[in-house]
Amino acid sequence: MAVKTTPDYVDLLNKAVEREIAVAVQYMLQHAKMEKLVRRTIPENILLDKTTYDAVGKFLREIAIQEMKHAASIMERIYYLGGQATTKSGKPNIGDSISEFAKLGVKAEEEALTLYRQIIETAGKMGDWETRELFEKIYGEEEGHLFKFQEYTKFQDEKEEPSKVPLPEWRKIYADDYFALLNKAVAAEITGIIQYTNQHEKAAFLELRMKNTPLETITENNKANVVSKILKEIFMQEMDHLEKISERIYYLGGQATTKSGKPIIGESISEFAKLGVKAEEEALTLYRQIIDAAGKIGDWETRELFEKIYGEEEGHLFKFQEYTKFQDEKEEPSKVALPEWRKIYTADYFALLNKAVSAEITGIIQYTNQHEKAAFLELRMKNTPLEAITETNKAGVVSKILKEIFMQEMDHLEKISERIYLLEGEAPYKPDPLPVVGDTAQDFLRLDHALESSAISLYRQIIAEALKRGDTTTRRTLEDIILQEEDHFWTFDDFVR
Repeated sequence: MAVKTTPDYVDLLNKAVEREIAVAVQYMLQHAKMEKLVRRTIPENILLDKTTYDAVGKFLREIAIQEMKHAASIMERIYYLGGQATTKSGKPNIGDSISEFAKLGVKAEEEALTLYRQIIETAGKMGDWETRELFEKIYGEEEGHLFKFQEYTKFQDEKEEPSKVPLPEWRKIYADDYFALLNKAVAAEITGIIQYTNQHEKAAFLELRMKNTPLETITENNKANVVSKILKEIFMQEMDHLEKISERIYYLGGQATTKSGKPIIGESISEFAKLGVKAEEEALTLYRQIIDAAGKIGDWETRELFEKIYGEEEGHLFKFQEYTKFQDEKEEPSKVALPEWRKIYTADYFALLNKAVSAEITGIIQYTNQHEKAAFLELRMKNTPLEAITETNKAGVVSKILKEIFMQEMDHLEKISERIYLLEGEAPYKPDPLPVVGDTAQDFLRLDHALESSAISLYRQIIAEALKRGDTTTRRTLEDIILQEEDHFWTFDDFVR
């Protein structure tokens, strides 16, 4: 390498990483805490679309993201210099008011500027011009953060008077053990952010060093680069999860944790993927537990939030799995026990999902055939003056409706079969029941009315089974689909009655 480094130099750079991770978490949790503080609203604020809390919350979020980008850039430089980027974080300090946030921000930024001046001076002495330039750029941005926080250090906070009203019954559901469970999710997200950010930069470094095939040379790309980009997308999504979960905790009157688990990085793309699979499986198990707990106490907002996050975490898992399998083609079948959350996907469950696939295939064939037949009938029959003037008739209207519906059924087929394959099942390719077309527009409508009715009954059965098993993503997919199937049913019903 061009620059000869020492362990002390890498340690100095890692102090910057620790600091950047800590303040990224600090500022994001302060941003989330605005949901709690905004209740201390003075009367004048009622007349405004936006308050000071909204303005400060916005810049805290922006700064948090910028600090995480700083951490990523410093990690990347450490790997390039042959060092190992840390997964440790300094201690975030949150505070309980805008002025406290500002004072803690000033303190953090002043400490950063002192540390970064030291790094810039050391890098210059060592002839590490690239690192010096990186930190000079970061230094300028941290100065901007400092000046921003200084604007609010003398802010007159609205005082929160202790409430004399007894806690309403519905608020009593949010007990300490419930907040402890939600904070496990916060800790998991912080861990994921640190782990995936570090792996992203390490993968980016590996991408620079390895082009092993002619195709990689021609495309100027390789597996490490692809995985690096995936990891970046995922850690940015985990930042969004951290924001939403901690925001929810503060909104419910709790306190979000600043602690994380122990991130594990690995040394190769295959290890990154396997560690990602492990982290995501643990997250899915935890989030299923939270969804269940939220449902039991009637906290529907939190349940819906975690159902959405659960679906995204599943997407992360499947993405990581693609690369563990790709790397390990020659490995023996795994002897590792099937994780608990995967045991819900049994043969009878796949059989039920496959009934939905077969029903969608039936609908596509039946409606496509009827659409074309109705289009032919439209050409042949204009039975009234109005039909002659408008150049259409009932068959033409029905033909257009059928085309719209069979295109939607194609989308349903894609989503359901994709879900089955992601869960490592096998989707069928046969229609069931067999399509029945009919001879007139009225026949089409009567047959399709009955087909939609049976599909709705089937999908309700699947939704109930998915709910019982805790398969949140499948349930939400089918809930979206059944809404459209109900629209189809009522469309046909308008004509049949």
